[in-house]
Amino acid sequence: MVQVTPCDSLSAESPALPAPERLVRLQNLQRELQERRRERQQLLIPDNFSQRHADIEARMNSLDQQVSRIESLLSAVEADSFETVSDVMPISRTTVNLLPGYSIGSLSSECNVSQEVFDAEAREDISVPANIKNPSSRCCGYLVGGVLGSGAFSVVRMGHFGVHFKSPEAVRLILSKWLTLEFQDDVQFLKQASALFNEEYGLVELIYDFMVSRDNSEKVAIKLTKKAPDGTKRREFNDQQFKTEWKIFRSVFHPNVLKCHSINPNFMYQREAGEPKQTCYSMVLELCENGSLFDFVFYNEEPVEEKLARTLFQQVCKGVAAVHKAGFVHRDIKPQNVVIDSNYVLKICDFGSSSKIAGSCLEDNRLGTRGYRAPEIVLKQPYGKKVDAFSCGVLLFTMLTKMMPMVDEADPKDKLYHYIARKRTDKFWRAIDSTVQLSNEVKNLLEGLLCYQPRNRMSICQHFSKSVEKPCVFNDPWFNGPVYSQEELIPIMRELVSKARRAEKELAEKKTSELSQKNKSN
Repeated sequence: MVQVTPCDSLSAESPALPAPERLVRLQNLQRELQERRRERQQLLIPDNFSQRHADIEARMNSLDQQVSRIESLLSAVEADSFETVSDVMPISRTTVNLLPGYSIGSLSSECNVSQEVFDAEAREDISVPANIKNPSSRCCGYLVGGVLGSGAFSVVRMGHFGVHFKSPEAVRLILSKWLTLEFQDDVQFLKQASALFNEEYGLVELIYDFMVSRDNSEKVAIKLTKKAPDGTKRREFNDQQFKTEWKIFRSVFHPNVLKCHSINPNFMYQREAGEPKQTCYSMVLELCENGSLFDFVFYNEEPVEEKLARTLFQQVCKGVAAVHKAGFVHRDIKPQNVVIDSNYVLKICDFGSSSKIAGSCLEDNRLGTRGYRAPEIVLKQPYGKKVDAFSCGVLLFTMLTKMMPMVDEADPKDKLYHYIARKRTDKFWRAIDSTVQLSNEVKNLLEGLLCYQPRNRMSICQHFSKSVEKPCVFNDPWFNGPVYSQEELIPIMRELVSKARRAEKELAEKKTSELSQKNKSN
């Protein structure tokens, strides 16, 4: 990463530069600031006080100082830039009404074109995605589109940026209408806004530059959870879930954890025009266009081979480790809650079952998914972060064997899990080996993760007990074996994701055909 110093960036004491050059410097500083903040957020300090711990902590302190210095420079440049911005931005003749008899004034005395003509031209520069059925349903500025997936209480829909802007005039029209609707009772504010538009006309172009599409940022995933009636236990539970999920998104910034862009705890959603509106919790999330790990495993014919499974499992564990280091436990790790983005990077998602873990244990046993829950949850005993380690073990087992999962519940009475609970793993693997052959190294890792007693189970993050280092995933020999580089991973994943999608489509068509034949026969 390039170091930013006053000698290679614009300092507060730098001589005045022409406006175009100063705007370029402004953009460069904004880019540098984003890069350093992103690098700072992605650094994770190891638990033990090793040399690596000291090196990463020193890097964090250095990045903090760089961010502070760039923010100071940015403030100085922004202040100077807005003094000259109207000298470099193109002047438009657009006039837009805010209130009857009140408008953001024309900027050219030579303008003889009517208000209505400019409004009509601006509207032509605004387009709505063609697949949106109800253009009136917007969440946090995004139009709510088709269904991506659903769960017990929530549905995830595609979100498209509310409108596509083709010109600054279109942005001016939208902004003026928004101001009118939101602040129609505050005439003083509208007058100030009008003065700002007239005196600093470049502001609209700057906003337009910010709002136009970049890197598919106009597409998101919108998670909608219908609110239960006030005063019910379900409403109280959902309120707490929403708050916890938002706390995690605010606390955890990691490449293998899904990002949340914005929230609306009281979103009035109307699925179709004319239908009654529903009050929902809503979250605007990073869109992962390649589906879930469940679809990837389930719809491919063969289990995931060990090198690829290791590559993907490392990403899952890094995401879980980031959640644990922030003081949370996920409690519902499973392939359905791991999604794959456009670069085939895996990300942990769905923190609705998560909880802050201040002490060493929790006692809420109502959460999780059958087959992935740790024995202590199944048996309604206190538990800690190692419940996520158990779930990760089941997830890895599922990838390697394509069994969904074979153990019904982690109960000593289960016909298969009782072999692990009683430490008769030889009989457990004898039952599995008839289906798929696994290396002894990965079997050892799975035995450590699926261990019945939490105190003997392998953890995700490194930890110590009475100054003795306990086994963790990141120290395991199989886990640290050879993996695919990102360049090698992309073509492999692209082919397998494509195969899974074709298989899913064929299966859906087959079910539709069978249902049609059944209806005809009846």
